[in-house]
Amino acid sequence: MAWVEFSDTNVEKQRIGVIGTSFGMNHVQSATIVPEAKLVAACDLRDEFRAPIEKMGAKFYTDYRRMLDTEKRDGVVGALPNHLHAPVSIDCLERGLPVMVEKPVAGTLEDADKMIAVIERSGVPLLVGH
Repeated sequence: MAWVEFSDTNVEKQRIGVIGTSFGMNHVQSATIVPEAKLVAACDLRDEFRAPIEKMGAKFYTDYRRMLDTEKRDGVVGALPNHLHAPVSIDCLERGLPVMVEKPVAGTLEDADKMIAVIERSGVPLLVGH
C-alpha cells in the first residue's frame, strides 16, 4: 500500500459540530487537526468554552438546537452526560445528520430502542465511540 500525503488542497473537509465541549474537548481538537475535518461549531451550556472555540475559528452556541438549525454540517459528535445521548442524537438523526455519540449509546435500554427506531426509519448512521 502506498503512503498518501494529505494536504488542505486535495481533501474535501467534512464539516463537524460538537455538542458537549465539557466532555468533548478532545473531539473539538481532533476536528481541528484531522485534514479531512473542519470544526464549524460547538455547543455547551458552559460559556467558558466560547473563547477557545471561537479562537479555533468555529462558532459557539449554548443551545444545541439553535446550532443544528443554523450551521451547515456533515456530522455531529455528541459528548454529553449519558441521559442526554438519546434525545440529542435523535434530534440530529431526524435532521439527517450522522452522529458519533460517546459510550454508552444511551442511558437506558428504552432510549437505545428509540434511537434504533429513528436510525431504521431515517437511514442516517449513528456510531458509538468506544
